[in-house]
Amino acid sequence: MREGRSWTWSEPLIGADRDATALAGSLLAGTSVIVAGARGSGRSHLLRAVAGDLAAHGVAAAVVRPSTVLSDVPFGALDAVGDPRIVELRRGRVPDGGVVVLVDDVHTLDVDSARFLARCVADGRATLLATLLIPRARARRVDLDASGVGQTMLSLWLDGLAERLDLSVLTPTDSEQLLAVLPGASTLDATICGAILWRADGSRTLLRELVAEAVGAVAAGRDPFAAIRDTPPHSRLSVALKLHTGD
Repeated sequence: MREGRSWTWSEPLIGADRDATALAGSLLAGTSVIVAGARGSGRSHLLRAVAGDLAAHGVAAAVVRPSTVLSDVPFGALDAVGDPRIVELRRGRVPDGGVVVLVDDVHTLDVDSARFLARCVADGRATLLATLLIPRARARRVDLDASGVGQTMLSLWLDGLAERLDLSVLTPTDSEQLLAVLPGASTLDATICGAILWRADGSRTLLRELVAEAVGAVAAGRDPFAAIRDTPPHSRLSVALKLHTGD
């Protein structure tokens, strides 16, 4: 699951392909954007940063939070929002001043909500920023879009109704920059940092979880190498590793 539910942002964005200010500017100008990226590429972090930039411009976006328990409920995600502007859209009206809609992990939306939002973009009733999970470049199987929701979103881009931004995996330089700003990373020596960077395999999520595990081990007087190698099966790091290798 995504890390937390807060839409505030504190860490700097690292990577030449992610500019929250530029994305917010596109949305304010009425251009919808689909942010595509593999697991661990930082889609959610970028979306939160854009939400913060919009707020700085006095724009409160309508946030749709998909949930797996609602993914088979018609309009489940939209009906759960509770935002009056979404209610207006559902009634076929255009909210006063327009509306910017943010959807994280749009691929987990129920089909009806996804198609409805796509229609709102197509007829100009809403501007959308949605993050979409796509397979990693070396994935052996591609089964992330069984419902067709992902294709519905990508059709907006294919039809020229939205722009598409593809997030890259961490480069070595970006990895080192991100490592330097993560809490507690300064307590780790160069050897464990090197092991963490290698084990992260280009994933921002894995890098964060590896650092957290190693920092916790050092603080407790344990071996950080053992901590990142032998993790409990249901720990955050173990789950992140399983999802990463499962792709």
